[in-house]
Amino acid sequence: QALKGISLDLYPGETLGILGKNGEGKTSLMRILAGVIKPTSGQIICAPDIHRMLLSIGIGFMTNATGRENALYS
Repeated sequence: QALKGISLDLYPGETLGILGKNGEGKTSLMRILAGVIKPTSGQIICAPDIHRMLLSIGIGFMTNATGRENALYS
């Protein structure tokens, strides 16, 4: 139920930051947007190239670095 009621619209050139505590659905949301897993309900409509960009999330993630540092290393 972590993602229940989520709705967002993003347009070319916009950036979205996702913040939250452990277990609040951040990784699940990214996996759904990347097409790695299917949502149990609702729909996802995104540009075809978004999947390719999001698939790299978690690859090379440095656990001893901050989120900001990891973003800069990407």
